[in-house]
Amino acid sequence: MLKGFNYPLTPQGKSTLNPLPPWHYSADFLNIEFWTDPSVVAATLPSRLDPDRSADGHATDAETVIA
Repeated sequence: MLKGFNYPLTPQGKSTLNPLPPWHYSADFLNIEFWTDPSVVAATLPSRLDPDRSADGHATDAETVIA
């Protein structure tokens, strides 16, 4: 009988791409959401960039670190 958690299944189950569970993951998330005056944002952007007028000063920045 073929064994393994995931393909390829083999008679001894040692060639699977994923080992048997349990799997342990760890992650840190940093999400920043803020509102600001759109004219202030426009003043700080480089000349070749324009602010998103539909955002009305709303912005989000997110970073995820997975270990």
